[in-house]
Amino acid sequence: MEEQNKKLLEKIEVLEFELKETAKSFNTLIEILIEITTTEDVESMFQGVLSILNNYFHFEQSLFIASEQNEFKVMASAGFDKNTKFKSSKHLDNSLAWCVYNLKSFMNIKNMDTDPRFNKDEFFQQTKPMSAIATYLEQDKINGIFIFYLDLESTASLRHISTNLDMLLTVLAPHLGKFVSHLQAIKEKRIIQEQLIQSGKLASLGMMSAGIAHELNNPLFAIMALAQNIQMKPQGEKTPQYAEQIVQCTERMSKVIQHLKVFSRKSEELDFREIDITIPITESLKLFAPQLRQESIETILKFANSPPLRCLGDSVQLESVFQNLIANSKDAFENILDNRKKFINVEVKIDEDRIKIIYIDNAGGMPPQVMEKIYDPFFTTKGIGKGTGLGMNLAYEIIKQHSGKIVVSSNLGEGTTFEIYFPYNANPH
Repeated sequence: MEEQNKKLLEKIEVLEFELKETAKSFNTLIEILIEITTTEDVESMFQGVLSILNNYFHFEQSLFIASEQNEFKVMASAGFDKNTKFKSSKHLDNSLAWCVYNLKSFMNIKNMDTDPRFNKDEFFQQTKPMSAIATYLEQDKINGIFIFYLDLESTASLRHISTNLDMLLTVLAPHLGKFVSHLQAIKEKRIIQEQLIQSGKLASLGMMSAGIAHELNNPLFAIMALAQNIQMKPQGEKTPQYAEQIVQCTERMSKVIQHLKVFSRKSEELDFREIDITIPITESLKLFAPQLRQESIETILKFANSPPLRCLGDSVQLESVFQNLIANSKDAFENILDNRKKFINVEVKIDEDRIKIIYIDNAGGMPPQVMEKIYDPFFTTKGIGKGTGLGMNLAYEIIKQHSGKIVVSSNLGEGTTFEIYFPYNANPH
């Protein structure tokens, strides 16, 4: 009877240990799933996974290796010094990554320092003898090799660790594959969005051509006149003054050209900094000013004097928002055949903890079925060759990237109002 009780107690202890291990594995799995759903790119996701696995299995260091054409490259790492320089590895016989890639299974190496099959310094310079566990990950959108390094362990210990690791990764692998697909889709969408923004900018430059010509022609004509005065009287009393005015005109032209270069640059990342929100508004109106004057469209600006209208933003991108609004108003006014006094009214003020921009025109408004589609990409009511249908979609995306909000209202036959909100930067640094 005592012998039976003893065996029963031993079984209970084993079950208790296994339950604890299962609970730990489950908690680790939950931790990893939370980690992968809060990252924004594939490299960061794998780095987070490696860090958690290092902590759970007491690994010293770990790598995730991606296979690219004829070589393996380190995509993510954990446990290494930040100054560690990683190497790529060719598909060679002494490559641990290549061996695992071919076998598509786990490999346990008792001592990387003395195992003649593999190059211990394949991806980095090892400084001490270490054991290693390597395995292959194969999912729809990601293929690669995990390599985990740990203090020297016995063959039995390595087998036990790799068995537990295998069970965890078997459950985890499909989730990694799905989330890699999700992150890649986000990246592709971002690339397409950047291309659309660039297309929108080029379209805006075309619409602003008259304003650009005006901004450059005025100082150019002044330079020509001043240079002729100097030619006629090189030693004249006003010659130094003329020369100074020529320098001022060239500086003005240089600023316009530099501004165009910045505006047309590819915006892979938004350049957020503290700005006065009225500047992108006035710069946009300045470029459209000649066309607006030609069409007898009056612009009315009302900016709050205090406090300063500051926010964090990319001034160039915000300019494209207001340029699209102005261009749309200008095009809509072409359909107005009555004798109304045409105007664009822009008011900027502080609304609690937000900057509120109210943009109003009396260009005839739009029906509800048009208004509900204005942010859709490629939707346009303009004739062939006159509109890309990208302007308002890009404006909406840029405002969203600035943690802002845009609200539209319109009265058919009268005009349209846009209310745009940005977070107010009350405490600049």
